[in-house]
Amino acid sequence: MLLLKAIKTSSSIFIASSVLVTLTSAMTSPLPIHQMVPRYAQQELPIIPSITLTVCPEGPPTCDFKKIQDAINAAPETPPVKSWEEKPVIPVIEISAGTYEENLIILKSLWLQGAGREQTAVVGKLTGLDAQRPTIFVAGSWPIAIGITGLYLGGGAEIIQIVGQVSGIISNNKIVALGEQGRGGISLRGALSYLVISHNLIALGEVGIMLENVSPARYEVKPGPLVSDPEYGVWVIENEIGKTRQREWEPSWGTYPFSGHGITLHHTNGVAITRNFISENALSGIFAGDAQIVLISENTLATNGSGIWIAVPTNLGIKLLGNRVIANGTGINIWTGLGIEIEGNTISDNRSDGISAWRLPVDLYPLTEIQSLQSNLIEHNKGYGIDLDPQTIRIVTCKNNRVSLNQKGDYSSEELRAKCGG
Repeated sequence: MLLLKAIKTSSSIFIASSVLVTLTSAMTSPLPIHQMVPRYAQQELPIIPSITLTVCPEGPPTCDFKKIQDAINAAPETPPVKSWEEKPVIPVIEISAGTYEENLIILKSLWLQGAGREQTAVVGKLTGLDAQRPTIFVAGSWPIAIGITGLYLGGGAEIIQIVGQVSGIISNNKIVALGEQGRGGISLRGALSYLVISHNLIALGEVGIMLENVSPARYEVKPGPLVSDPEYGVWVIENEIGKTRQREWEPSWGTYPFSGHGITLHHTNGVAITRNFISENALSGIFAGDAQIVLISENTLATNGSGIWIAVPTNLGIKLLGNRVIANGTGINIWTGLGIEIEGNTISDNRSDGISAWRLPVDLYPLTEIQSLQSNLIEHNKGYGIDLDPQTIRIVTCKNNRVSLNQKGDYSSEELRAKCGG
């Protein structure tokens, strides 16, 4: 009953939000920002099966195995995947429709292929010590290739945890945290080698997607058609992410700082986040803390605590391009960072400021630098349209913004208005 209830709940999370997307899509057309975005929607496997093993609830002789882990253990080892220029040869495990209560460990290259995210369910155990284990744990000490597609994935801890040198695709899954303590989502750590996360529905729990200490392993795996731009090691494309909550943690913070965000970037570089719908997250849609070389483009961020929250002085080279940031608390909330670009976004109907920044003392924190603030539509916010202090924030270029009809005012100071030409 718990599983059925979770499936029903997660399916209905984004119904109201989809209406918002329809209404707001007419407000601004997405910019042709990046012509090399990989587009994978599981029409065809980007690999060649070295062997195909089958799993079904009945087990042999109907199929090869009754348990998924037994099929994983039986799959043969294959050489490290050093290029996606041609389809790599790795094992495929086809999982028939049904519910499998397992916590999976994957330490080799292979492809998990479900019958569809409404048909094949893998649920991590929810009691005892296993309740703290990920539903799927993947680790590679040399470049391994993985695919996780066509599955409903639930559990009480992190649903998918990936560590080490891993490349491949997580696509077309429904990923749902179960129970009040469910961590949820996808957790990535390590020098990942070109991983694509696309077309998933990720809901509930404390985190949607968490990237911690992640950097592209540029010299390990050639990207090829799977990912055609080596600047970004992780691509998060066309997912729906929502309903994360804060977790009470320690007195010094009051709450666990990395919970309650749709996507969290921490000690991470080389990430592209594009064309996602991110809504109803407690603290923010996207949180960047100590992140470098990050592209955030053409996403819709709606009804989050903040749409996009940029914190920590070491943020560097974050590009916010062509996003729709609508009906959040604050649209874009900037603490500190350098080389931030904010271009071509629609920022409207937020409950506080459209764009705001903390006024941090310059003797304790480095000067925040916005490299470019231009061609944005900023209107109908209940706070200021743009609330930035020119004394603590250096704005290199500010022009061609359409700022109007914001409740407290379009600019928080006449100095800012003069700087931006308003």
